[in-house]
Amino acid sequence: MRTIKFRGKRIKDGKWVYGYLSAKCQITTSLNSEEGNAVHLVNPETIGQFTGLQDNEENDIYEGDFVNCRVPLEPKPFYTCSVEFFSDGWNFINDDFNICDSPQMVEAFGIVGNVHDKQVN
Repeated sequence: MRTIKFRGKRIKDGKWVYGYLSAKCQITTSLNSEEGNAVHLVNPETIGQFTGLQDNEENDIYEGDFVNCRVPLEPKPFYTCSVEFFSDGWNFINDDFNICDSPQMVEAFGIVGNVHDKQVN
């Protein structure tokens, strides 16, 4: 079964919260989260859905993340891509091209930041 969850930056302090999208700009965290069962008002521009994928350190990959990924038979050792959702599913977008529209084709991931915090190595 697919896990559907979201993240967003809390308006009051800019901290990331993870949970369920309970209203247009609200994320509800679960009882076993750091915040406990609570509803958080988040910046709507920062809301991103969980892709169902994890990086090589088992961190969840969300829409808007920057990931280093390696694609079989490509010449570069890795590409830094943003994770975006289109009508055909999750895509890994490089500055120059859509590197991979099928996550199963990517051999390895490493999250290096996201579009909201801009932390790319």
